[in-house]
Amino acid sequence: MKLRSKLFLVLAFIIFVSSAAVVVGYFNMSRIAESSKEVIEHDVPVTRAIKISLTELLSSEIALESALGADDFLQLEEIRANEIKFEHANLLFSVFINALAWGSETDAFAKSGGGLNIEEWKREGLTGNLIIKAPTPEEAQLAGAIDIYFGGYVNNAYAALANHKKLLRLRAEGKAGSPEATAAELAGNSSKNQALHYASLISENLDRIVELTNANVVQMAADIDAVQKRTRAVSIYIFLISSLISLAAIYIFMKSAIIGPLGELVKTLKWFGSGDLTIRAHIKQKDEFGYLAGAFNKMADDIQGTYSGMQLRTKQQNQDLQDKIDMLKREKESLEQSVKDMTRTIAEQKAEILKIPSK
Repeated sequence: MKLRSKLFLVLAFIIFVSSAAVVVGYFNMSRIAESSKEVIEHDVPVTRAIKISLTELLSSEIALESALGADDFLQLEEIRANEIKFEHANLLFSVFINALAWGSETDAFAKSGGGLNIEEWKREGLTGNLIIKAPTPEEAQLAGAIDIYFGGYVNNAYAALANHKKLLRLRAEGKAGSPEATAAELAGNSSKNQALHYASLISENLDRIVELTNANVVQMAADIDAVQKRTRAVSIYIFLISSLISLAAIYIFMKSAIIGPLGELVKTLKWFGSGDLTIRAHIKQKDEFGYLAGAFNKMADDIQGTYSGMQLRTKQQNQDLQDKIDMLKREKESLEQSVKDMTRTIAEQKAEILKIPSK
């Protein structure tokens, strides 16, 4: 494997380890997105529906108070107009309470009120614009209680209106102080007070749903904050761990792929340069360093072969020269011996000549 490929693998490993932080962050951000989505899709529509419900309940109470505030039988048209406002507010309130109790997209809501609720929902242009998810068990329980209290509120309100109109009629007939008028007034006041009591119970339960929703939002905000803190901590840990792993991987790679082979080549070159022609680079990896080691070993083999040949030729030449020197030495010794022999012979002949007497 070439050095470039190894570097690429190290880089890929570092990217892989570092991507763990990105993956963890992605999953944690997904959790945050899911929590935010739940707030947007559940809590916000519920809060909006409760706000509208409280507004309609207040409108209903105002219309009821206005109708019950008429003190003349001739104000029947005004009373009727307020009754119409009262009925319309009650209808919208009932629609939103059923939406809160069942969820605006459920079959149960579509069938509630004999199908009138869904028709009114569409008439108000809420289909697709306000989607209320199915409630939690506690929200459903509170919505069910509100529906019961609302029935008590409406029944007592109608009873109060009926007794009030009866009282106004008796007053118009001159029977203001009659037992019948007194009974109608007492019954009307009792029904009104009972209706207002039910209205207060409805408001309390709606406030309770708002509290649950707010608590859910607060909890989700805390969860999101915890997830963000955990994400930061995990990201830091992963960054540190990945950095250490990356440094270790780089060190191991540098040592095994670069520093080790390079040191082996330098050591081999030093020994070779000092005259040890038998030294060879032992690098087995098949990369640029392996190629250099192979080329060096081949060069060393060639140099060693050349040097061995030169040594052999020099030795042979030295031997030939020595043989010639030995031969010349022998010839010299032979010549010297011949000269000595000749000198001795001459001396002997001279001596012989000197011994002969002259005539």
